[in-house]
Amino acid sequence: MEVHHYHPETGEYLGTSQAMQDPLQPGKFIYQINTTQAALPDPAPGYARVFTGEDWEQREDHRGEVRYSLNPETLGAQVKVDKIGPVDEVAPETTEKEPPEIPKGKRLLWESINWQFEDLPPPPLPRVVTMRQGRLALLQAGMLASVNIAFHNMHGIEGEAARVEWEYAQEIWRDNPLTGKMAELLGLDEAGLDDLFRAAVAL
Repeated sequence: MEVHHYHPETGEYLGTSQAMQDPLQPGKFIYQINTTQAALPDPAPGYARVFTGEDWEQREDHRGEVRYSLNPETLGAQVKVDKIGPVDEVAPETTEKEPPEIPKGKRLLWESINWQFEDLPPPPLPRVVTMRQGRLALLQAGMLASVNIAFHNMHGIEGEAARVEWEYAQEIWRDNPLTGKMAELLGLDEAGLDDLFRAAVAL
């Protein structure tokens, strides 16, 4: 006599074996735990046979499929299905559509039924950068030589103080009056100066 084995937690069909006869009671069989004699349905592609406690039923089986998260906290991350059941139940907030490569300066969005992109917000404005960062940013912007000339041409005690600060300070502060004066000499407005600081902090 055949018996069908099923998983004790999920009910999934595990295999079939012959029931053991009871050596003390000929003609009777020893029933193993988590087995049944209920007729087993034929296998169907994309489904798993699951014992419900009384009978077998075919349940969707997406195990092994790779999907992609729609959860805002893990958006676009791979999700591998590892449970039996409808995909909306075992892998909620996912899609089978693989997200495209994200262009620089953009971030991924899911809208309706498709992946979309939107511009990243500008990085926060730094209040201070190191002197090294500031000089490199000016160099990359083609302004370092002009700043050096401007400091050299400053006269009097104010000029001396400015040169000391330029040569020996370890940081450049965004709200320092000298920073504002240099921006004015370079023809930078507030937005241009902000962009220079954002570029400096990344160096």
